Amino acid sequence: METTTFSQSNYITHYNAIQVSLPMNIGTIIDPDDEVVSFLKVMEGVNCSKYIKNVSHRGRKGYDKGMLLRIILFAYMINVRDY
Repeated sequence: METTTFSQSNYITHYNAIQVSLPMNIGTIIDPDDEVVSFLKVMEGVNCSKYIKNVSHRGRKGYDKGMLLRIILFAYMINVRDY
């Protein structure tokens, strides 16, 4: 592993770049009985297209509206109601 020297006085010297890497298969960490997994299984059977408004696609590529709807619904399910 390489060592880099920084001249900043407030730099954290015990930082390791390997600490920010995630495992390649995140599914092995999430418990199959977790509420996220059961929520996604329920949402697979729900037709959300009637709740999503289609608008013109000009400018930047937009966010995935279905994913945003699932995030909001999951947040309400676990009582996260403020931003």
